Parts: sequence; C-alpha cells; structure tokens
Amino acid sequence: MKKLIKKALKLILPLVLGGFILYWVYRDFDFAKAGDVLRHGVNWWWMLFSLAFGVFSHVFRGWRWKQTLEPLGVFPKTSDCVNAIFISYATNLILPRVGEVSRCGVLAKYDDVSFAKSLGTVVTERLIDTICIVFIAGITFLLQMPVFLTFFEETGTKIPSIVHLLTSVWFYIVLFCIIGVIVLLYYLMRALSFFEKVKGVVLNVWEGVMSLKNVKNIPLFILYTILIWVCYFFHFYLTFYCFDFTVHLGILAALVMFVGGTFAVIVPTPNGAGPWHFAVISMMMLYGVNATDAGIFALIVHGIQTFLVVLLGILPVNNTQASDSVLKNVVLYSPYTKIMVSPGESIDYSIDLINNGDEITNENISLSGLPSNWKYDIKSGGWNIRQLAVLPNEKKNFNLTVNVPLKINRGSYNFFVLAGEAKLPLSVIVSQQGTYQSEFTTDQPNMQGNSKSNFNFSTTLKNQTADQQLYALMADAPRGWNVVFKPNYKQATSAQIEANASQNIAVEITPAANVEAGSYKIPIRAVTKSTSAELTLEVAITGTFQMELTTPQGLLSSDITAGDTKRIELEIVNTGSSILKDIQLTSRKPSDWEVSFEPSKIESLKAGATANVTAILKASSKALPGDYVVTIDAKTPEINTNAQFRIAVKTPLVWGWMGALIIVITIGGVYYLFRKYGRR
Repeated sequence: MKKLIKKALKLILPLVLGGFILYWVYRDFDFAKAGDVLRHGVNWWWMLFSLAFGVFSHVFRGWRWKQTLEPLGVFPKTSDCVNAIFISYATNLILPRVGEVSRCGVLAKYDDVSFAKSLGTVVTERLIDTICIVFIAGITFLLQMPVFLTFFEETGTKIPSIVHLLTSVWFYIVLFCIIGVIVLLYYLMRALSFFEKVKGVVLNVWEGVMSLKNVKNIPLFILYTILIWVCYFFHFYLTFYCFDFTVHLGILAALVMFVGGTFAVIVPTPNGAGPWHFAVISMMMLYGVNATDAGIFALIVHGIQTFLVVLLGILPVNNTQASDSVLKNVVLYSPYTKIMVSPGESIDYSIDLINNGDEITNENISLSGLPSNWKYDIKSGGWNIRQLAVLPNEKKNFNLTVNVPLKINRGSYNFFVLAGEAKLPLSVIVSQQGTYQSEFTTDQPNMQGNSKSNFNFSTTLKNQTADQQLYALMADAPRGWNVVFKPNYKQATSAQIEANASQNIAVEITPAANVEAGSYKIPIRAVTKSTSAELTLEVAITGTFQMELTTPQGLLSSDITAGDTKRIELEIVNTGSSILKDIQLTSRKPSDWEVSFEPSKIESLKAGATANVTAILKASSKALPGDYVVTIDAKTPEINTNAQFRIAVKTPLVWGWMGALIIVITIGGVYYLFRKYGRR
C-alpha cells in the first residue's frame, strides 16, 4: 500500500505543481479571446514550419545517440533510436524525467542493447546538453543583461527586493518551482542509490558515460549537437511569426525567452507546463507585449507543441517489427540509402559489413542492378577489393564510389550491394535531364540589408561539358553598384574549370551610395565560346534608419522658475533613407518634475522630413536653485535617439522681493540703533 501511495504521489505531484502554477498565471485570463486567436489569429504555415524543427530536433538527437552507442559494440537501427527519442518525450508528459529511462528500455527490447550501458550514454548526453544551455545562457545574459535584471527584479528573485517577497505572487511561483527541482533531485539520488545496490550496473553505466571519448566521428557528433539546439531554438522562435502581436520581436528577444523557458522546464511538470508559461509570459511582457497577448502566445504554442510530442510518441514503430528482430549473421549497413544527385556527380558510400555470428566470415562484395554505363569502385584500406573477411561480432568498413554519367535521363535508379546473403538496397534519384552545358547556382539567391551593407553571395559554377572551360565572369548591375567575383576566394574576372567539375565563386555586391530602398536584381553570367550560364541575384535594400532630436535654434539649455511651466520647441529630423513609424517620446526627469509632449506620438516621418513637437516641462515647486538635466528620448522599433537639456531653476520673484525687503529692514534697523545709541 505504501509503495502504491508513493507511485501515485510521483504521478500526481507534478500535475498538481504544474496545475497550481497555471492557475496563478491564468487566474484572471480571457480564454474566450485565446479561442478567437486560435481560430482566426494564427498563421498556421509558420506554425507548421516551426513544428518541422521540433521533429528534426528529435531526429538529430536519435542520430547522435546512435553515435555514442557504437563505441560500446552495439549497433541499433537508426529508426529505433529515433523512435525511442519520440517515445521518451511522450513519456515525460506522464511522469517527468522517466522518459530518459523509457528510451533505454525501447532499445533493450528491440535491439538487445544493455539497459545500463545505454543509460550511461543518456547521462553523457544530458551533461553535454547542460554545458550547451549554460553556454547559450551565458552569451545571452551578456547580450541582454538589462532584460534579465529587470526579469529578476519584477519576479521577486533579485536579492535587493527580499523585503518585498512576501507580497509577490511571482515569488511564490518561483519558490514552488525551486521546491519541485529539489524533489526531482531527491528522487534522482534515490534512483542512483538503487542502481548502486545492483551488482555490476554502476560499472556498465560508467562505461556508457565514457563512450563519448571513443566516438569515431567527433565533428559529426558536434554537428548533431549544434543542429539539435538550432532546431530547439527555431522550434520556438518561428512561432513569433504566427501572431501579429509577436511578429515584431527580434531574435535576441527570442533567445532570452528560449533560455528562460529552457531553465523553466527543469521543474518536474508535464512538458514544463506552468513554469514555462510563467517564464515566457514574464519575459515577453518586458519586451512590450501585454499580459493577455503573452498569455495567449504561451497557451497556444505550448499546447500545439505538446500535441506534437504526443503525436510523435504514439506513431507506430515501423522499424521494430518481428521481421527485423531475427538476428542475421551478416549485415550490410549504410545510413544513406536514397540520394538525390545531378548528372555527372560522384557518390561516396560508407558501408559497414557486420558479422553477428560466432565464426569468421569471408564474403564476396559485388553490385547488382547498376546500369552498365555507370562506373564504380569498391575500396577498403586504400585497396580495390572484391572480398572482405570479418571477425566474429566485428565490423569492417568499405567505401563504394559510384559515378553518375553526364548523359543520363532524369529518374530513379535502384541497385543492390551484395555480401554473401546480405543485401543492401540503394537508390539514386537523378534530379534533372543530363546535358552537356554549364550551370550557375546558389543556395541563397537573395539577401536583405541597408544601403551601407555589403552583400556576399556564395555561388557554384558547374562545367558539365567534356572539355576544360575558361569562363569570363561579368555582371549587369545598376549604375553606381560594384560587383566583384572571387573564384576560390581570390578576386578575378575569369575562372578556369576542368571538365565535369565545379568551382565555388564568391560574389560581393556593394550598393551605390544613397541608394533608395527597394528590390534590385543583378544578373551575373559566366561565358565561353561554346557555353554559358546565367544566374540572377537579388538585393533588397531596406534603407537606413537615422533620426536626430534637437531644437529649431540648436540650443539645449533653458531656465525655469520653481513650480512654473516651460514650453520647449523640439524638432525630430529623419536623417535616414527609410520612413520612420510610431515615434514615441519619453523623458527622464528629476523627481517631482512633470514632462508631457504635444503631440505625444508621431505616426510616421518620411526620409528627410522634420516633425515639430512641443515639450511641456513643469518644475517641482520644491526645486532648489541650480542646474537640472532633463533627457528627452525619441524611439522607434528600429532606432532611438535622445537630447539632454540643461534647465536652470530660478527662485520665484516674490521670494526675491521678500529677500530684498528683509535686507532693507535689517539695514534700517541697524541705522536706527546706531543713531539712537551710538553716541552715548
């Protein structure tokens, strides 16, 4: 009965904790408005785009996990590793942090992988992820330190505000989150103490942890790690474009909220529900989003992303069927079984011959079904081979190079790599009709920036002919623009390329001075006597955002009498090349002073135009004579500027007259006394 109660508490407490925090965050929330936004205010194309990054983050994590398992002498199917990741995240919705254990169980069931060893690799992964998020958080904190300090202050977590903690609802939310993390650590320590009691398990876990130092392809492991966190970030950041009230938030704001949300999900609640909402809403409000809109964003985004986790977790595990559970003595493996290429390209396959038997195997390596005009090589250890011997429970790697002919029809071509009874199906998709011509391509044909930017395009020029070609490089750019070609990153006006080869050509485009905002197309060409290729690049000039705040006379000083009002004429000049919109006027003033503006906001200001604004200053009636500084700020979403005014405070005239009267009376009194008593 006691064990049953403990299990029930482990299941119920995270739900209660998450529910409590959600209640406090959404206790006065307008759910009807959230429903209306969900039906009519969500850009679902951007939402689907963001969800794709969520899926790929799990896929990359599964691929990386497979890498850490291979040094242990186990080779689970890639699909099983990915599906195990899907299942683990879905399991965490039921019981937080149990998913890390569940994915080890999946591989133990379907691929006969040691549970303890795979658990060790999971520990290694989490240590690496911890280092990554601490690094990201550190960089983000340095870039956006004022935002974090404001967040700590407003949520009651800043040390100087301890005296106000008992009156802060946000503090209690943070407190419950900390308590939740402490409870989680307690159960983790209990779990570790349990493992220590099991003979040999701790050693296996440690072996899994140390598997990282034996990972064969460290650069690929690092790449997977980077891709995981890039996908995590874009999974969150792209949701900004789903709503009108968040589309203006920049990438730094997204980074701040991403870090805050990542730390928030440490609290053991289902998928971080509650703490994640609290962190995201609080930080989003610091960037000017009102509480209702921030709450709608957190509610909808978290709900849809949670649905994605559930959906991925319940998908059928197609690659773990009974037909694959039968262990084959000889297995051929390559991660890339279907590849899309262009005519004339070469494909390099890395293939493993795995011997799961108890005896040495010596297998003939051959290809079946490859078109007769395709050329190929099979190499291992620098030698051309046709046979390969493998020790029991070992694997040998060999490389297969397949050359796709230039003259070939578009379509799909299927063939097999054979090693004894083992068969590896491979598929090559030729993406276009083969021709003897040149091709100019780029992965990014358009760029955006202001008029002072330099635009650097990376292009590839392919010589798909049978002869060496010397290409003349030229561009048809607008007047005043400059285009520079850099074959292999060296400035030149021509490029020599061997037959059926390609060369990287960097193209640097510099706009003309004072170019107007707009979109400009720049055709570039590579020309020889027998062939040519053309590519159109596009540059979008957003213009420059510059603004000046001054007075008609250029004077930044004035005077005022204590308690009186002063009107100061201001001029806001758009000195950039782009229109300025939503210019907000604010002030930083001495205590008890009042500053207002007529008008309080400028809706738009064209390039080169000037807007007149009157600042109305009211000095404090208690202001002592002296110089005071009033700073006036003009801000837009793109730029801000300010002007500091030195205001000299004078004593009211009545006090001056009273002072003079007192002096006169004093002098008269002294004179009277002197006349009356001075000669006695």
